[in-house]
Amino acid sequence: MLERAFGKAGPRIEDAHHYRHHLVDQRCGWAHWRSGELLGTVRLHGSADLFASPKAGRWWLAARRGQVIMHRRAATVPDLFGLKVVVTPPEGWRGSLAGILKTLVDGLTAALHAHDPVVDPRIPDRAAKIDPALTPDDLRALLAEPVLAPLGRVRFITPWRDSVQLSPADDRMVAFDIRLSRDRPPGTVIAEAVDVGPIHRTS
Repeated sequence: MLERAFGKAGPRIEDAHHYRHHLVDQRCGWAHWRSGELLGTVRLHGSADLFASPKAGRWWLAARRGQVIMHRRAATVPDLFGLKVVVTPPEGWRGSLAGILKTLVDGLTAALHAHDPVVDPRIPDRAAKIDPALTPDDLRALLAEPVLAPLGRVRFITPWRDSVQLSPADDRMVAFDIRLSRDRPPGTVIAEAVDVGPIHRTS
């Protein structure tokens, strides 16, 4: 689990900050945030190749080709949100969560966004950089839908060198929980985006 906690003044980039690492029981929830409304759910099947060579664009494509359920649709990004992820690795996987964490989170978060209506014309021509079988027309169609999404509308895919880069609004994510499971078919990834609020402590 990862969490961001703020002082009484709220999140200010100029404030001093520190990191704290500690072990908790796997049954524990977030210490600073309570889960609220379920915003969106993603369910995908990741191939052994995807787990072995994880890239944000490939995770996003797997999510969009999987199941994305919009429990709430919004035009703007929520002020704060949390993400809960359960990963059932493919058979024989020798990797670690740390090795897929960044690209997986970027791909899942992007899948819960709607893309800005203005798409850089260079992006569709780079569809094969995401997946060799992805055509420019397919990429245009994926970026056109949905019009609204639970994590709002942003320009989450941009040109980068001769490829593309995913830049979802994950700076609004203040709570994150990822766990390994063996309870689902190998390669299954399930993610839930939730509204969050601070836990107010009396002591």
